[in-house]
Amino acid sequence: MKNLPKKEFIPPERGILLHRLEVELQKKTKEKYRVSPKKILERSLRKFCALLLLKQLRKQMDQPINNWAPRSRFHEFYLGEDELGRDVMAELAKYIELVKSRGLHVHTVVVLGSRAKQRHKPHSDVDLLVIGDNSPKGLRKLLFFSDWPIIIGTQVIACTRDEFLRWLEELSLVAVDSMYYGKVILDDGFWSMAKARFENIERTYQLRKKRLIERMRAV
Repeated sequence: MKNLPKKEFIPPERGILLHRLEVELQKKTKEKYRVSPKKILERSLRKFCALLLLKQLRKQMDQPINNWAPRSRFHEFYLGEDELGRDVMAELAKYIELVKSRGLHVHTVVVLGSRAKQRHKPHSDVDLLVIGDNSPKGLRKLLFFSDWPIIIGTQVIACTRDEFLRWLEELSLVAVDSMYYGKVILDDGFWSMAKARFENIERTYQLRKKRLIERMRAV
């Protein structure tokens, strides 16, 4: 009797995790094409503040950043300009320095969304994944990651290294999207380890990489 080839083991939770990811994708896709009053208000306020209120406050922020660390990659990517003609990457470098000055120990910063996928418009937000320590909780977290007085429309998802690795294991939308489309602009070495972890997850769950990349393109 011939020996039958062994079937590769697929964890039983694979179907549940992929279904959850698909639900997140559908929800995010719907949100993308829905312009909410909140979004319109945010954009209008951002433009108003940048034009009329921040000239004096921004003077010190407008000085060139000459002390970028070797681990930064601000010069490697172009994220376009905002509605005021400002280079978004240059403003983003200032924002990261601002958050670090508030006490955040930054490990990795990844640009997500339309800016990372090069289909942005001048009024597009700057979606960021910030992996670091010492981040406050609750309402204080919202204030902590505020981009005042730069006002470039940052939308921040913040987590610790352990939290991000757990999101990878759970096939969270933000984690998978960051693996396939994220632009890493600051890193202390953590991202290489996270990438290796995700490659192992891809093999374990036998993910259809090409299909996932295509699905992620829309969000």
